[in-house]
Amino acid sequence: MTEKTHNKRKVIVMDFSGIYKEESFDVAEQTVEVLDCSDIKGTDGFCDEEAEEKLRTLLKAYDATGVHFIDNGNYHYLTTLWTEKIEEDFNLIIYDHHMDLRRPQFDRMLSCGSWIRKEMVFNPHVRGIIVIGPSEEQKAGINPELMSLGEEYLPKEMRQNISDRKAAALKNGIPQDPLMKVGLYCFTDEDVQSGRARSHISSILRMMHLPIYISVDKDVLNQKELNTNWDQGTMSEAEFFKEIQHLVNAPELRIIGMDVCGEPPFKGIDTSHEDEIDIRASDEFNQKLIDLYYETQS
Repeated sequence: MTEKTHNKRKVIVMDFSGIYKEESFDVAEQTVEVLDCSDIKGTDGFCDEEAEEKLRTLLKAYDATGVHFIDNGNYHYLTTLWTEKIEEDFNLIIYDHHMDLRRPQFDRMLSCGSWIRKEMVFNPHVRGIIVIGPSEEQKAGINPELMSLGEEYLPKEMRQNISDRKAAALKNGIPQDPLMKVGLYCFTDEDVQSGRARSHISSILRMMHLPIYISVDKDVLNQKELNTNWDQGTMSEAEFFKEIQHLVNAPELRIIGMDVCGEPPFKGIDTSHEDEIDIRASDEFNQKLIDLYYETQS
């Protein structure tokens, strides 16, 4: 079982773009460890096999507890590397304006737009995935993507015939139909606004009675609140914190850990005054999330 962190605030920062050098995590209140990932090639949006192994090696000394910052939305696939460390059944709660369930452009390659597929296929402990904040358009694309779930890990000549697919799946480490193992739930912007998301999510989590891991992509917020490098949702910062506070304060829930992506675009030495405003807003949001997470762990 994963224990809660009581006295020590643990924050891991995975810096690919250099943006975290511009942010001021409160080192007086928490232990912040920065992992410089800028020299690992093949990671921006897509993560090739060599980069995936380098990142896995880099994270070998850490477990899934605490708060992990993983740069902008191009690196959201890192959630799979954090959650594969969890050794008990759990539910994955994702705040994101996108479903990240698309069939990958390159078979078997991990990417920011397809990582939930790999989570469903290969993580033996994830039992439920709840995505909060996609658009209605994103939600409409779920079923077509699920129909090909796992095919990218099978030889092309064995994808059509059902019996061939089952045999190939077992041979390639896919022990059972992922849809029989993992429940996938989606609550759109409109569901959050109407209150449907909160009531249904609470019921699902009570019924499953499992600990949770939280993954936050800040593109779930509207652009007036925070600026990210992807198209964004309609949620205000106040609405977001109201929703997540309701979740993390539920007495029956145990939180294993949390990761956060969605940093604003970063230009390095060419940073403008507007960029600096975006970075400050993102920095303040990050600290609020750290404070909220550790309030529930004390």
